[in-house]
Amino acid sequence: MLKGNFSKLVIFLILLILAVGGFFAWHSLRDTRKIALVSIQNHSFRAQVVETESEKQKGLGGQKAICSDCGMLFFFDKPGKYSFWMKDMLFAIDILWI
Repeated sequence: MLKGNFSKLVIFLILLILAVGGFFAWHSLRDTRKIALVSIQNHSFRAQVVETESEKQKGLGGQKAICSDCGMLFFFDKPGKYSFWMKDMLFAIDILWI
């Protein structure tokens, strides 16, 4: 009898640890991206806003796809010549300077 209760307690604790760990993993991975609505003439796009240098370096690299009305919006503090590279890109992109 005592052995059966101990086994149930161990199983319950394991499930509780997995549930709590899963919650914290989900919470840390949830989508915290900033999204801007960009309109050009009569067409609107949803664009992820990237601000930090690491976000700018990563860009869309590593993403498997992007929706047809989606993009990425890069802000620069001052006018200049800026270059982009395609590291770890898994699909072709178009770059539009606005």
